[in-house]
Amino acid sequence: MDIHLNSSLNLEEVARLHQADLRVQGKYGVSYQRYWVNEEMGTVFCLMEGPDKESCEAVHRESHGELACNIIEVPPQDYKHYLSQFDHHVRDRVFTNKSKPDTGFRIFTHLNLLSASHDQYLQFLKIVHRYNKEFKGTTVHHTGKGIPCIFTSGLAAIQFVLAMQNEVDKTFNKAKENGSSGVELSIGLSAGDPVGEHSDQFFSGALSLAKRLSEVTKSGQIMISKTVRDCLINESSNDSYLQVVRIVDFPEEIFLTKLMKVTDDNLGFNDFNVQSLGRHIGLSRPQLYRKISRLTGLSPALFIREQRLRNAVSLIRNKSGNISEIALEVGYNSPSYFSKCFQERFGLLPSNL
Repeated sequence: MDIHLNSSLNLEEVARLHQADLRVQGKYGVSYQRYWVNEEMGTVFCLMEGPDKESCEAVHRESHGELACNIIEVPPQDYKHYLSQFDHHVRDRVFTNKSKPDTGFRIFTHLNLLSASHDQYLQFLKIVHRYNKEFKGTTVHHTGKGIPCIFTSGLAAIQFVLAMQNEVDKTFNKAKENGSSGVELSIGLSAGDPVGEHSDQFFSGALSLAKRLSEVTKSGQIMISKTVRDCLINESSNDSYLQVVRIVDFPEEIFLTKLMKVTDDNLGFNDFNVQSLGRHIGLSRPQLYRKISRLTGLSPALFIREQRLRNAVSLIRNKSGNISEIALEVGYNSPSYFSKCFQERFGLLPSNL
């Protein structure tokens, strides 16, 4: 898939250029299959199948000379998960429905369900699918560490996560009145285009950012990227949605990406602590405390502990080993101490998850 940035071409011109590609493509063993146009942002995305990038570029060069700013390889399963479910096309131009053109821009939500039994988790999945249908979203393939969903509308995405929050409180957390710890749900939202100018990742890490946001936000809180905020402002004059979310700006996104990479890479080491975290990131202890507490509401030490235990929930849910093995994998040398910490945090033993 490629991206054409700052395009001044109108829809008719893009359609004409696509037809020119089709006339030339056979010469290079390439098949141009779909295209997406975002007139407001001046972007055009083309999906093609061919032997290599150079052959795909050669088609554009010979047919009309409008060369792409970037071209990346897209695994078929990624296209299926992120784009094909909205793939209604007329003469290869993609629409989200019969009348609305698809710009290729996607909003990603990531639902991180904690301290839920296996039965509760399965019940939660059914609720996710029901509300996805209502708000015209779709669930991406997931492996147990959160549930990612995709939307073409920021407004629909925020309505979906608010409905999910309400459903968790209504369906699962009535038990809190009886002394139970209930169920925790933390949510992250991000957004982006399928191809960026300087990235070789499909959707340039937007899905990954939504996941990161859900991993650091508090239970019951929704954390969104600045791109999602801008999307909501463009779609609706009602700013009440912005009053119930935590907006993360670009510098915080950069810090979060670095923070979570270092944490993920070192979480299994028992000696990974605040000092080593600061050393890896390159911040003094006061700087680290200020940045992490502002982003997550936790001290660096509690942040590391929280990430160990949240990661353990995912490993247990995926049956990635017995309790002793999982304890070691998240940095606890003592399975009994791990179980104690787990119960203190979630209100149940890891063996009961």
